[in-house]
Amino acid sequence: MMKGHMPTRLPSPLGRGLCRGTLPCSDRDMAATATGNRFTMVPPPPPAPHPMSSAPPMPRQSDLQFRRLDAEDAVAFAALRREVAAYDPVPMGITLEEELTRPLQGFREQLSFPQPNAAFGVFGGDQLLGSAAIAWANRFPSWHHKATLWGVFVAPAHRGGGVGRAIVMQALDHAFAHGVQRVNLQMFLPNPTALSLYHSLGFVSYGCEPQAVCLAGEYHDSLYMSLHRPTTIAADTRPVEPR
Repeated sequence: MMKGHMPTRLPSPLGRGLCRGTLPCSDRDMAATATGNRFTMVPPPPPAPHPMSSAPPMPRQSDLQFRRLDAEDAVAFAALRREVAAYDPVPMGITLEEELTRPLQGFREQLSFPQPNAAFGVFGGDQLLGSAAIAWANRFPSWHHKATLWGVFVAPAHRGGGVGRAIVMQALDHAFAHGVQRVNLQMFLPNPTALSLYHSLGFVSYGCEPQAVCLAGEYHDSLYMSLHRPTTIAADTRPVEPR
């Protein structure tokens, strides 16, 4: 989302003739230096400029509307995903061509998962500018202490104004309000902006998958991150139906 990041790409260590990829996980992830629950990352080069000739003005914070998403927002959610995939498919882990094959009904179902699963959106007028969602793996009480952050997307023209941070924090607040002690996520690399945001919120990396996806002939790793917040599980936490 908002579900990467050392942007330096080297030939795959597996040999010539294979897809090119990011640094191997052991080298790249620990090109970061652990300091308590934070990592000091090697500064990435600036991102490539967006191909748009001009961008709409950033809405004022007072003009933004935050609310839960539901099945009726599937069209706006699909449009946001496609805009993000067209700008850079790596954070999505899927090409635009692949994204366009996804049926709208699938998004309606995702946005209709039973509570306390929830997806949140931030709107500027009628346009969905960003999203973030929280999902529980299944209905069993033994799993209620953890949830997954997914669907984190911000429209390229509206990045840098705090939209991503605000919508992710809303999703995290929802998870913690429902007794969650740990929120996990997976992200594809490179994605330095998202990595910086997650580190600033307290997420730490706990593993990675080498060559998780191959886009345009290049392999990209995925990074697994986790945020722990000790909390007392509410006695009235409602069970979640298995997906």
